[in-house]
Amino acid sequence: MFKQYFVKFSIIIGILATTAISGKSHNLLLEKSFNVSQNQTLTLSADGGDVELSAWDKSEVLIQIFGKNKVKRYFNFDFSQNADGVKFDSDQRRHSWFNFFSSISIYYKITVPKKFNITAKTAGGDILISAISGNIELKTSGGDIKVVNSTGEISSHTSGGNIQLLSCTGNTNSVTSGGDINGKNLIGNFFAKTSGGDISASIKNGKVESKTSGGDITINVDGENRGISASTSGGDISIKLAPQMKADIKLRAVGGDIDRSLENLTVEQASSSKFYGKLNGGGNLIECKTSGGDISIASK
Repeated sequence: MFKQYFVKFSIIIGILATTAISGKSHNLLLEKSFNVSQNQTLTLSADGGDVELSAWDKSEVLIQIFGKNKVKRYFNFDFSQNADGVKFDSDQRRHSWFNFFSSISIYYKITVPKKFNITAKTAGGDILISAISGNIELKTSGGDIKVVNSTGEISSHTSGGNIQLLSCTGNTNSVTSGGDINGKNLIGNFFAKTSGGDISASIKNGKVESKTSGGDITINVDGENRGISASTSGGDISIKLAPQMKADIKLRAVGGDIDRSLENLTVEQASSSKFYGKLNGGGNLIECKTSGGDISIASK
């Protein structure tokens, strides 16, 4: 009987979580707008729920809250504005099993000017950012984070979800306690750390620091070599470099193999598990370490 109840309870959770993915299936509960100036800041703190932020040409912040009508009985929504920008808090009035399920069914859709700073935190939902230029700080306790076509300093932290960065310009700092980190068409420095997932990125003119406790690392670099560091406790590492890139290279694979497909490579020290050398006369350091996988480094 316990097993039957557990199965039914799991099904209920799955249904509720699925209906929470998009605000399109929910009612518009509340809408608030503010006249603002470019380069101000939106500060958002929410007790759960998905967050979508995008940009438009207006000097206005529009906040829309979607969900079931009964959610309004369990949440306080607080809006304020000062010289720095707009602040929005969504707080649970009291905690209960029903309130837990209601919190994941809230969806926040926010539109800001194209040049605007963002500080957004949600207790458990996903965060999506699109076409915003400014300093961006994102944090979720368990959801995924996705940033698209945005410019500026971008900091993303999730306690268990995935992080995806697409066509962004500026330095990025991404940390997840267990998910994957993926960056495509990035310009600028790239810092990525995950406790167990994979890391992959294509970067131009940026320094790379990547670390995972157990996943694979795949890095493609164009433009200048500003330094690459890749470390995994058990996965494979694959690095592809632009032609004619200059670098000092240190590779160490404990228990794995090292594959070097590079021209104009000067060998200083080499064994089955270790390699030190210079590429095209030397330059900023490229260092890769794995405790159980293979290392592959090659020119494109």
